[in-house]
Amino acid sequence: MTVNNIEAAIRLSAAGMGIAYVPDFVVREAMDEGQLQEVLPGCCVKDGHFSVLWPASRYLSPRIRCFIDFIAAAEIPLSPASASPTT
Repeated sequence: MTVNNIEAAIRLSAAGMGIAYVPDFVVREAMDEGQLQEVLPGCCVKDGHFSVLWPASRYLSPRIRCFIDFIAAAEIPLSPASASPTT
C-alpha cells in the first residue's frame, strides 16, 4: 500500500498494515509508548535535512511565512544515528 500522507502511514503501520519511513521526531512518542518499533535499523540514511515546499505565489500568506520562519529556526531533535551518519 502506498500513501502520500504521513499521518496515514503512521496509522497504518500502528495497525500492523506495513512499515513507514518517517522522521524520528514524528513517531517518538508512539515508539516510547510501544505502539511502534524501529525495524531495519541502519538501512536508511538520515542526513538531518528537512524540506518545506509551498506553492509559488507572488504574495506569500503570512501564515505560511510564519510557519517557514518557525521551521527554519526550530532545532528539530535528531536521533544519534541521524546526527552522525556512517559511510
